[in-house]
Amino acid sequence: MGIHRLGILGALDEELEFLQNRMRCTSTWQRAGKTFFEGLLEGLTVVLSRADVGKVNSAITTQLLIDRGEVEAVIFTGVAGALVADLEIGELVIASGALYHDVDVTAFGYPLGQVPRLPKVFATDAFLNRELQLACTELGLQHRMGTIASGDSFISRPGQRETLAENFGALAVEMEGAAVAQTCYLNGIPFSLLRAISDRADGIAPDDFRAFSKRAAQRAAQVITRFCRRLSATG
Repeated sequence: MGIHRLGILGALDEELEFLQNRMRCTSTWQRAGKTFFEGLLEGLTVVLSRADVGKVNSAITTQLLIDRGEVEAVIFTGVAGALVADLEIGELVIASGALYHDVDVTAFGYPLGQVPRLPKVFATDAFLNRELQLACTELGLQHRMGTIASGDSFISRPGQRETLAENFGALAVEMEGAAVAQTCYLNGIPFSLLRAISDRADGIAPDDFRAFSKRAAQRAAQVITRFCRRLSATG
């Protein structure tokens, strides 16, 4: 599988500035209040944009990447909160799949988290995942693979983390990935999610996020840079 034009998304400036500083931008364009940067990153053609926070923002930006940016695959990079006790701040999680933790149509017989007529878990692309894992290994960065849950809430209240871990078996939680996954799934576009842990989704999560989010986001961006180098070399 060769990828020659990759879409890269993040929710925050901190999640993308590292990549923007390393890419050679050749053009920019705007749609729906979003700015898209096209150019080369480690020899690979990329289209990069800040999706902003939340599911609707990320879905809109992903669709624009696919329609106007004509990307062949999409990677979402950034930070997330840990849902399991042994995930350390700064550790990387590659999504094996993405799901919603704030969808509830159980009254009509659907499992918690499932949007009607769609998969409960949107499986990520095996090739992209393997390349992300190899990029992590080359950089000597600790990583693991598992489900990532998404919803339009920053998880920090007591008991939320335990409830999400129990209900969904997810390793991490954030606010965009499942919407990106659903958009790519409906368009038949390969996708994956890479998250660096910025907090433990607990009572001090806001403080941890402020203290560690930039460092964690840069670590994820380092992996994306190496990932692009690998794709460029094999494409």
